[in-house]
Amino acid sequence: MSFTEREESSFTFVQLCDTQLGMGGYEHDVKSFQQAVKQINALHPDFVVICGDLVHNATDSSYADFKEIKAGFTMPCYCAPGNHDVGNIPNDTTLRYYRKTIGKDYYDFEHKGYAFILANSQLWKVTTEKESDKPR
Repeated sequence: MSFTEREESSFTFVQLCDTQLGMGGYEHDVKSFQQAVKQINALHPDFVVICGDLVHNATDSSYADFKEIKAGFTMPCYCAPGNHDVGNIPNDTTLRYYRKTIGKDYYDFEHKGYAFILANSQLWKVTTEKESDKPR
């Protein structure tokens, strides 16, 4: 592969975690996440990955605020859950709620010939019936 081909296939992404709306004061966390979105957009990465603890308490209103702010990204944004999203010991209820409200908790995507895998690592920490051993 020539330098030019490598340069054309190069890319950047931003990885962040613990947006955790409500952990450090709800309004403060909302403003911090909004500011992060603006700064990340200014960098023009190819995509963003948010690795867990999207909100402090998984509720309809906190997830609605999270999704509204996340929609401000001008590039794709991929999310994985953390313990504040599905619980320290995930169960059918918390997993179903996350999946319904935010989306998949195990998935992959490709970008410029590279594969990325996002995983719900909470299911690796404890055995959750019908989930921890499920093939993905």
